[in-house]
Amino acid sequence: MLLFSLSLFLFCYRDVRETCVKYGFLYANSKSSEPLARRADSVALFRVLGCTCVSFSFASFFFSFFLFFYTCVLSLSLSLFLVRSNKTSRSLSTFKSAWASEKLPTPRVGMEPHVLEKNKEHKEEITWKTYDVAEYDRLSASYEDPKTMKWKLIPKPGGQAIKSEDYYTLAACIKQVEEGDAPKDQPLWTDNGSVDYAGRALFQEWNKLKGKTKDEAKQAFVHAYGKALSEQRFSLNFRKY
Repeated sequence: MLLFSLSLFLFCYRDVRETCVKYGFLYANSKSSEPLARRADSVALFRVLGCTCVSFSFASFFFSFFLFFYTCVLSLSLSLFLVRSNKTSRSLSTFKSAWASEKLPTPRVGMEPHVLEKNKEHKEEITWKTYDVAEYDRLSASYEDPKTMKWKLIPKPGGQAIKSEDYYTLAACIKQVEEGDAPKDQPLWTDNGSVDYAGRALFQEWNKLKGKTKDEAKQAFVHAYGKALSEQRFSLNFRKY
């Protein structure tokens, strides 16, 4: 197992550089007689594939190390899968087939950076009942009513429980209306010293509304209210009994 993991590590690290050479991502004035490390411009390759946060060499090293560690400690089944599928020497192919959520384009020098589907802006299609902003006062007073809004509780470590994301979106909109932008620091701990899961969830939703006026926050509230009660999200948010 250890020998297989080490081989996988070395195969992954070399394969990314070979891919750079294959598709023409080379350093200026590099010579074919030079080692791969001096010719392959891995940063440029990762840039066109939409990964600009780290260099390709570092990402390759990190990814390879992860596989090395994961295979040694946890992944006998994954190792068998990789052997059977004959992809142990193709780091990018393995990455795309096993870890990525979509097919990457063939890289070309000078192409526009690829944007992952999950990072593209999608216009939300409203398929639920909408409310007028004039109903804000009535709705904001009722979203916590235990008789009509039976929010589910999601268990957290330490015996805590928080409500669904939609609940904190509504609470955050009210905070934005009444107090303006969220404070700079996120809450970390409750008064008894445990992790403040509810406070963090509220802060994250509140911070998304930064810069919105009272009227815009009210509009966001009535939009989120209708969405929370929609057929698609009702079972995620509310108990039956």
